[in-house]
Amino acid sequence: MNTEFELSQIWTSDPKIEPLDEQQRERMGDTFDTYSIPLHVIFDPFDEVELARFTYDPRMTPQDYLDFLDAGLAAFRTAHPDLR
Repeated sequence: MNTEFELSQIWTSDPKIEPLDEQQRERMGDTFDTYSIPLHVIFDPFDEVELARFTYDPRMTPQDYLDFLDAGLAAFRTAHPDLR
């Protein structure tokens, strides 16, 4: 089981760290195909396949986030039924 995690810190704009902020923004777009912040993604720890994605929208409710977590868990259980 892969227990390593990567923390991606993204800066949207900071003149003190240019061009790093632009490089981070490009990395987010290239990796996740979105520039939305915050972005939460659940990956399968065995094969690093994306299981669920949550992109923040101010109209969302706490239940929307719980649904995202449930979707990630359901996708993991479907991919690995032997781990129940």
